[in-house]
Amino acid sequence: MPRAPRRCGHCKEVGHTKAKCRDLEVDKILQMCGGQFERSPETVKRHKIPFEKIAEIQLLIEGHLPGVIFKTNKQVNVARKYEIVIVKLAEDRTFEKQTLLYSEERWTDINNTWKIYTKTIKDSARLIRLIAEKKEKYLQKLRWLERDLPGRRNWLDGRLRPQDEFSTRSLHNLFHVDYVTEKERLLHEQTERNDRVIREYNQRQQAQQPVRQQQQAQPHVQQSGRWVNREPLPIISTKAFEAEDCPICMEPLGETSKVILRCGHQMCVTCMLTQTILAAKERNSKKCQCPHCREEYL
Repeated sequence: MPRAPRRCGHCKEVGHTKAKCRDLEVDKILQMCGGQFERSPETVKRHKIPFEKIAEIQLLIEGHLPGVIFKTNKQVNVARKYEIVIVKLAEDRTFEKQTLLYSEERWTDINNTWKIYTKTIKDSARLIRLIAEKKEKYLQKLRWLERDLPGRRNWLDGRLRPQDEFSTRSLHNLFHVDYVTEKERLLHEQTERNDRVIREYNQRQQAQQPVRQQQQAQPHVQQSGRWVNREPLPIISTKAFEAEDCPICMEPLGETSKVILRCGHQMCVTCMLTQTILAAKERNSKKCQCPHCREEYL
């Protein structure tokens, strides 16, 4: 049975995935600046927060810029070519997007528009100063957040780690609305999650204790490249994590072409079988790992 065509999980268009979505890249930044949430808020890694573009959108809201232009080549298959998305503020204070799609006929206009925009910012000392000030303010609030929050416990080993992923709505509240209120909300959310993770971690440790004792009493024996007297690996998570695309090949996961690993993450059957066969050829079961958390499934 042939696979269904690729469909983006954000714009729902056929032909590309979220990793190649042009609109998702712009919508994330607009959501961090108070844009409307047509769907559920997206998440952003801390090291991938586009501080300069957020600052430019804020200058657009304050009236210092007539528009903001985004440059993207995610859906252009021609070397050194790109498309641009022009964002302006409507009379009702909502964002309007205009996309100039790449074509040979429009390439000159696209290239000239982008060069004029970048030159306008570079030639204005006032705009450069305002962007730098806003960028430093955002970085300072993230430093405060790392100081004020305990972090999130890892569900595999129970250790605390700084939160490195935030929703676009949360970043908007931290940067532009009320830092203290959003910080308290994140603190409450982290506390509840950490308590739940610790309970589940302790339950897993207690459930695995008899298995460890049995393994110590009856060690594994390797004969002709095969493991004998090997106990099946325990289930770590009984709930599957939501996923639209395979983390290896980035193809959309269908209803019947996916596999749920013992850690709860999902991947397509083809990638799982390929990875398992390669590990079997090398006689190294440690290569049979989840692509998300690196937990072994075999």
